Amino acid sequence: MKIYRTLLFLTVVGGVLILVGCSVHQPGEYGFAPLPEAYSEKASAAENPAASVGRWWERFEDRKLNGLVEKALAGNLDVVQAYARLDQLAAIQAATQGAQQPTLTFDGRATRARQYSAAGENISSTGSLSVTASYEIDLWQKLKSQRQAARLKTLASQEAVFSIYLSLTTRLVDLYYQAVEQRAQLQLIDASVASHEETVARVEARYQAGIATALDLYQSRQNLAAAKARRPAAVAGLAKIEHGLAVLMGKPPAKEIAGDLAVLPPAPVAFATGLPADLLTRRPDIRAAALDIKAQDGEVAAAIADRFPSFNLIADYGRTNLALGSTGVTGAFWSLLMSFSQPIFDGGR
Repeated sequence: MKIYRTLLFLTVVGGVLILVGCSVHQPGEYGFAPLPEAYSEKASAAENPAASVGRWWERFEDRKLNGLVEKALAGNLDVVQAYARLDQLAAIQAATQGAQQPTLTFDGRATRARQYSAAGENISSTGSLSVTASYEIDLWQKLKSQRQAARLKTLASQEAVFSIYLSLTTRLVDLYYQAVEQRAQLQLIDASVASHEETVARVEARYQAGIATALDLYQSRQNLAAAKARRPAAVAGLAKIEHGLAVLMGKPPAKEIAGDLAVLPPAPVAFATGLPADLLTRRPDIRAAALDIKAQDGEVAAAIADRFPSFNLIADYGRTNLALGSTGVTGAFWSLLMSFSQPIFDGGR
């Protein structure tokens, strides 16, 4: 009967502690500054019903661009790092969730020893098997706060992945069309050089005929040299853009990566502007920042609760076998324990 009374006592005490438990930290309310009712451009989603901005680059209807974006999303090293960080936080979240559950441990021990005493030689054998269960009562909601903080950090990491997607696609599309612009500039420079060469040939013919002056000839040749001098800078600019595209895709620089398009396509219909408040729900970096603030608030709550007493319930049950010489004892053993711990001095930790 004593064991049942002990179990009943521990159950009642634990239940009371759980019922009276409360958080020692109240989360703060985090809001945003007041926003205007509309943008200065006076455009709205109703006035301009554009499609969703999910795969926004497909609205340019460029297969080469679509392929580059797909390869970049699969091979960009920032994306790989973001997913690895997301896996890490998911594992931490699983660990914090497990901290709120009881633990069950199986222990086994076997010992054989020989000793000498006044009575002579003694050889003893001892063996035991036991199961230990323990549970920490989350009186101050420390474990709950840690679990919530880990969950919010995981969600923030997911938003960070979306933010990297958005940043990566915008940079890639921008560089892609910068390359198109540079090729168009090169074509214009080549056409200008060809025109100046024709002009020099005509001025030389007129100079030989005595119609044009030497100054006219020198000026035409100077204009040709100036036109040719603009080409190396344009070629270098195109190479720099192509190298930037290769870096975004996680590949070595290659000239064929960006294609050979030299004519800018017609601009698609403008995207819906919406309302200023839409930025708070559409921008993943803002959502990630808000979630991170809440996660940090949960860590503050866990740190405060860690300064208060902690209570643990521990139960142990097993069987032991003791053999001493020709005699032996076998039986069951058990123990019930409620532990209490209160930090007094921790060096400022």
